[in-house]
Amino acid sequence: KARKYLQYKFNSITQKYESSSENTERSLAAYYMGQFSRRKYQFHCKTLSSVFDTNSKVHIPHNSYIDGINIRPTKLASSSKLQSVVKAMDIGHIYPIPGEVGVMRPLVSLVHMIVYKYLSLPHLRSELRWFKGKVNHFIFLFADDGTPETKDTSMTVGTLTCWNFGRQVRSRTTHYLLHIVNASEKA
Repeated sequence: KARKYLQYKFNSITQKYESSSENTERSLAAYYMGQFSRRKYQFHCKTLSSVFDTNSKVHIPHNSYIDGINIRPTKLASSSKLQSVVKAMDIGHIYPIPGEVGVMRPLVSLVHMIVYKYLSLPHLRSELRWFKGKVNHFIFLFADDGTPETKDTSMTVGTLTCWNFGRQVRSRTTHYLLHIVNASEKA
């Protein structure tokens, strides 16, 4: 009877965690840091929660049994749930580029979003570097890079980063997208 009660409690705690915002954040980190496609993310979720049995050629749940209690690892959120979370995020205003295939965002609003993020989160604020003792003086760098996609079209991507990020300035996670344009080579 005690085992059934412990099994019930463990299952309810696991289900509560799997529906929590903490698990959603963990799932988003796995999805975007791994740069998975939807299919690869689903496979990643499957390999975390199961083991492939080569004899029967099926995935078997990767559970542990401790004192007769079935303990299974927590699952990541489904890709459809992550899609709805990402679509609900406020990423500021994005506008189409007239006459081209692409989008852009206003420079001022992007700078405000970046500064607000780094000043409002204590763990990011502590990593900011100030130059010549000028506290709260941000130095931004605009970078634009183009590459041919086909013989007729090329893509250009504009990013914005801040020198105040210290060593993180080299990380792709601190380069904020300003515009993406897919244009004709002749234009």
